[in-house]
Amino acid sequence: IAQTARSRQRRQLFQCQKTAALRHINHHRRKSHIPLSLFSVGNIVCAIFRYSYGLDLVEHSISSEVLREKVLAEHRKYLSLQNRDITASIKTAPQDMSDGEKLLRHILEPYKGKLVLLDVWGTWCAPCKMALAHSKEEFERLAPYDVVYLYMANNSPEESWKNLIKLNDLVGDNIAHYNLPAAQQSAIENYLNIRSFPSYRLFDKEGNLVDVKVDARQLDNLEKIIKELNR
Repeated sequence: IAQTARSRQRRQLFQCQKTAALRHINHHRRKSHIPLSLFSVGNIVCAIFRYSYGLDLVEHSISSEVLREKVLAEHRKYLSLQNRDITASIKTAPQDMSDGEKLLRHILEPYKGKLVLLDVWGTWCAPCKMALAHSKEEFERLAPYDVVYLYMANNSPEESWKNLIKLNDLVGDNIAHYNLPAAQQSAIENYLNIRSFPSYRLFDKEGNLVDVKVDARQLDNLEKIIKELNR
């Protein structure tokens, strides 16, 4: 009887821990803009123990060896995501500059001699995040043309911004990310007449804005334009 009572108490404690941890991970997911796709059943269990009570509970609470290994594998994948180094692609805001055109020219200066594709997006923007999820295909299609990808985030909390960069593996020698102060971002957007998100702009090898409509979500058309400019 005593053993049954202790077993019941352990189950009740585990259920309380699980409920509390689920609340915690849901709060963290919303705050950090980590998409729900990362939180399948296996991911949720993994995240519960990652954030709150440790992997030892996974070992002792999941009887199925297959499920337990799946949870641990998801845990390792999540840790890899969180530990991904993105510092080389993160750029700092220019100091003491407020004019949109001058700001943009300053940012583009290091990339003279290359085509630059500007992506203006935001962590709050669902279409932006959907587009970012297809970045790998974009990078592969445009690889022959030596394009620089310049990302500028609008009104985006730093943690959410960095999480989405990690999630979509938006790092590399030809990738630059800016999360400018609101006044600087607004100045650049006004100069470029940006009114919707995501918005894309293409700059030639001299840093001049190309007078053509481009959209990274329309890869066939974008590749055709870039191929013409690369001749």
